Amino acid sequence: PEANQDNGSCEYTQQGYDCDGIELSQYQVGDLAEGGIVFYIDETGEHGLIAADEDLPEMYPWGCSGSVMSGADGLVIGTGLQNTLDIVSGCSEYPTAASMALEYDYNGYSDWYLPSFDELMEMFNTIGNAGPNGNVGSFKDDWYISSSEFENNPTNVWINNFSDTFPNPGGGHKSIPNNVRLIRSF
Repeated sequence: PEANQDNGSCEYTQQGYDCDGIELSQYQVGDLAEGGIVFYIDETGEHGLIAADEDLPEMYPWGCSGSVMSGADGLVIGTGLQNTLDIVSGCSEYPTAASMALEYDYNGYSDWYLPSFDELMEMFNTIGNAGPNGNVGSFKDDWYISSSEFENNPTNVWINNFSDTFPNPGGGHKSIPNNVRLIRSF
């Protein structure tokens, strides 16, 4: 409060802004924003993940059953995009959940991708049936596919059943079409 010269430090930022005066994200989980529903915000409060507010109109398989996709094994939050890119570059089948994700243009955004397993579970736990406000994401009582290959298994991929308030993950067969809910980063 007694400072009368700017020494370049930034100890007393205005709430909601960083040291450069740029407004930090004011989103909260469950908010409608940037083409969908916010379901994850990182520890900085500036970045996070948004789920499309509806499923793809058709169900799609993961694809390339019998082949291990190099690199498509990321499980944690932040690996969905790279998994999706790895699936499309390594699997020539069409259409697949990953190929349709990269082609998707929705609500003014064209940077959608398949969620990793942990991203899928975060949706389930925040805006799905296990969320504090219930199923605000309007998920079907059915299985949803992730971009995460099931432990380098050539035939299975991580999926979760959104029909209950308790997680029910498992390994689904790559050739069986499942519901697809895409996500994007902000």
